Parts: sequence; C-alpha cells; structure tokens
Amino acid sequence: MQSDQGGIVKKIGGYCKLSYKFLIFNIYIITNTNGICINTVLLSKIYLLFLIVRLTIKNTIAMKKMTLALLATVLGAGMNAQVVTTTLNTDEAQTTISKHIYGHFAEHLGRCIYDGFWVDEKMDVRKQGRIRLDVVDALKKIKIPNLRWPGGCFADEYHWRDGIGKPADRPKMVNTNWGGVSEDNSFGTHEFLELCGLLNTEPYVAGNVGSGTVEEMAKWVEYLNSPAQSTMTELRKQNGREQPWKVTYWGVGNESWGCGEI
Repeated sequence: MQSDQGGIVKKIGGYCKLSYKFLIFNIYIITNTNGICINTVLLSKIYLLFLIVRLTIKNTIAMKKMTLALLATVLGAGMNAQVVTTTLNTDEAQTTISKHIYGHFAEHLGRCIYDGFWVDEKMDVRKQGRIRLDVVDALKKIKIPNLRWPGGCFADEYHWRDGIGKPADRPKMVNTNWGGVSEDNSFGTHEFLELCGLLNTEPYVAGNVGSGTVEEMAKWVEYLNSPAQSTMTELRKQNGREQPWKVTYWGVGNESWGCGEI
C-alpha cells in the first residue's frame, strides 16, 4: 500500500511540473500572438492547487483538512478578484505623430551607396541610369517618409560642388570617415534627388559643418531651391535641371559634438 501511494505521489508530482510548464508555454503563445492578457495570478493558484493535491496524498488526514482549508481560501480569493477594463478611443485623439520621425538614412558607408543602390553601368540588373530598381522596389514597399544624405559623419567632409556636372569631370576623394576608400563622386546631388523621386520620398540634405562654410551651404540651398536668376541657378540649369527641387528638410551638419565638427 505504501509503495502504491509513493508511486501515485510521483506520478502526480510529474503531472504538476509538466502541466505548469505547459500552462506557462500556452500563456506565452497566446499573449504574444493574439494580444490576449492572461491573469498570471490565476496561473499561480492553479500550480498551488497541484501542489496541494500532492500534499494531500502524501500526508495524514489532519494535513488533508489543513490543505483543503487552504485550497478553499485561495480559490475564494480568486472569486473576489476584480477585473479592470481599459478602453482606447482613437476617435478622440488630439495629436498626430509626424511620419518624418521615421525617416531613413543613406550614407557613404560600406556599400550602402556605391555597389549598393548605385552600381556599375555594366551590371546586369534592372536599373535606371545606375540606380538599382530592385532596391528601389524594396524601399517603396516600406514607404519611407524621407531619406537623409550624404551622412552622417561623411556629411562633414562632403563638398557638394564636387558631385555635380559631368561625372567624368568630377574630382575623386578619399572617404576619411569610413575606411579611407576612394570615391569618384559619381553619386551626387542630382543622383540623390533622382533616387528620392523614384522612391516618392522627401529628400533630407545634411550640410557640411565639419569642413565646409556657411557660404557653401547657402549656395547649396540656392542651387536646389531658388527659382530666381543667379550664378547658382544657371549652373543648375546647365547640369540639366530647369526647375528648383524645393527641398524642405535640411540638417546643419551631423553630430556637432563629434565626427570632426569641433
């Protein structure tokens, strides 16, 4: 009789542990897939119930009475638990979060630009000019609100006039921020704004504070945005753009406490 009781106790103890783990697993799955909130206090009470059953089999009649009384107390407390309901009424929302805080970033870093979405003319992929259209298609799916360029730290060594005009006439440079690699400036202002047009996204241009001047950035703004007649707007027209782009978003440098700005 004693051995039978011990076997029953072991079996129930095993069921307790397995059932508890199973309940934990199911609550995790339900909570993380359907968003349903499960009362973890109730879970603890169920586990306690299993333990009490184990004790009642193992111990004396007096212990049985004690554990049954404890069981009644625990379950009774559960019956009196309050349920709190929260209602979120989106129709009464007063504030709209701007989509532009979720913008994206294209810097001359690694293969983000060169050999990324800007590839060799001989590369056998679908492209417009040298812009890879499969990359454009992928980015269009996530509907990026704006695209920041040329950096990042790179913005503070980039001189925009090196990246306009005929590609063959553009000066080469060394990217001192990212690997000391050579760049031919074939991807510049016009190419970036063409990419933004393909993506149907707002361009965000970051000016050069680290090694540039106020005049340099002012002329970049004029080149991109002014409809008036000036040396900069005539230069824009010579490079194939009659109408201004009217870029809305500008950054004054990158990180003014680092990346070579100070």
